[in-house]
Amino acid sequence: MGFFGNITNATIQNIKFDNITVKFSGNSGDNTAAVVGRIANGKISNIVVTNGAINGNFYAGGIIGEATNTTIDNVKFNGRVSNKDNYYVWASGGILGHACGGSSSMPPISMNQCCVVDSNIIGADRAGGLIGEIRYATVNINNCYTTGTVTAGRYGGGICYPNETRVNKITNSYSFMRSNIVPICPRAGTVSNVYWNKTKSGLTSSACGTHIADDKLNDQNSYVGFDFENIWVMKDGIPRLQWEDNF
Repeated sequence: MGFFGNITNATIQNIKFDNITVKFSGNSGDNTAAVVGRIANGKISNIVVTNGAINGNFYAGGIIGEATNTTIDNVKFNGRVSNKDNYYVWASGGILGHACGGSSSMPPISMNQCCVVDSNIIGADRAGGLIGEIRYATVNINNCYTTGTVTAGRYGGGICYPNETRVNKITNSYSFMRSNIVPICPRAGTVSNVYWNKTKSGLTSSACGTHIADDKLNDQNSYVGFDFENIWVMKDGIPRLQWEDNF
């Protein structure tokens, strides 16, 4: 359930929502989001949701409830995402509730230049700053960031929660979310130039990623691998994506 319901082989682009509320009421229904409930073989780009309030039953996402074989570029969410069912796979994600695959031969879901800003992501069982649950899917995350808080009943992370190790890559990204689980994610194939901070996360260790000290957060040189000419810009003491000011 979302502005679009269940779509396949489609492109969604150039949309901005402000003060949008999507609430699923009932005892069933699996995918709830601001923009699209479920998308397969699709492309999503240039989407901004501010002051969003998304409340789902099973999978809830700020932008997308569930995605398979989809490219997600230049997407931003600000607001609150939550789900109410604590069955062991249901989850909430700042951008995507559920990254779903079918087989290892399927193309990966890619997420590029996406951000979740000053948001509150709450999962009754699982939650992720960007992606709540990755199941039977390969995911590549590049040039993304999250700020705010992420709270999970059992499993989660400041960037994502993978149910298995098929998150191929997280690169050139950071999470400064306060988390009750882990700062980045509990496991991933390749983690390169990914950053976190003890004070912002409220945690003392991370299974992956590089810690940046408080007094170095506003230093561009701390973020090795970040392209500050074309992609990133220092703003409000931390890196932001350049396209955010140009949308």
